[in-house]
Amino acid sequence: MQIERAEWRTTLAGCKVIIHQHLDTSLTLMIAGHRVGHYSAEGKLLTPLTKKQIKAMIQEL
Repeated sequence: MQIERAEWRTTLAGCKVIIHQHLDTSLTLMIAGHRVGHYSAEGKLLTPLTKKQIKAMIQEL
C-alpha cells in the first residue's frame, strides 16, 4: 500500500507501521499513534484526503 503524506512529518520512510484489521475487513494504518490511513480490504483509501495532502499530490505531478 502507498501511505499518503502526513502533515506532522516530512517523510514516513523507515517508520514502523502498525496495521489494524477490523471485523468489517477494513484496515487502519498507524504510525507513532497517528492514523495515517484507513483502507478497504481491497486497498482503496477510505479516509478523505486533507487539503494539504491534495496540494502535495498536485505538486508532485
